[in-house]
Amino acid sequence: MRPSKWRRLTLAAMFATTVAWWAAPASAIIPPAGNEAAAYVSSLVPAARVVGGGRLTWLGFHAYDAVLYAANARFAENAPFALELIYARKFKGAAIAERSIAEIRKLGLAEDRELAEWQSTLVGLFPDVVPGDRLTGVSQADGTARFFHNGRPLGTLNDERLRRAFFSIWLDPRTSAPDLRRKLLGDSGQK
Repeated sequence: MRPSKWRRLTLAAMFATTVAWWAAPASAIIPPAGNEAAAYVSSLVPAARVVGGGRLTWLGFHAYDAVLYAANARFAENAPFALELIYARKFKGAAIAERSIAEIRKLGLAEDRELAEWQSTLVGLFPDVVPGDRLTGVSQADGTARFFHNGRPLGTLNDERLRRAFFSIWLDPRTSAPDLRRKLLGDSGQK
């Protein structure tokens, strides 16, 4: 049985849209290096500028784009910085927390008991997201981290070990996404 003309046109349109979407450069979403951060980021990271950015795909699907901000676009782990994730898919907050803990576990940064506590903390922090939503974590020099959802405050992590472990998901040399790490650190000269 042959598909109807309408069905063939619909499938052709879907294919063309999919090809255009996959072909769209990540730079269409990620600000170029040196661009200023949003006001709420700049209030916590003085002179915040884009260090770099990249796209995370998982099993071929675009999960999110990530952008790293630091003072004058120079990343230093112990200085304030912000990591923004711009989601391309719908995710439950609990799933984001669970995936974060799985990545921290892979890095070997904590024991199971501590990971369970951290997961509970992150589940209480992260909201559900839909395509276009932005989750931003701002690492501060005092060892805390503040989180925002589309610019609105979510809460603060006061646990320095959890803060460091969380940002290590993207910035540790042993990350499971080394290409994204390289792109995030773009102009910083870090390897």
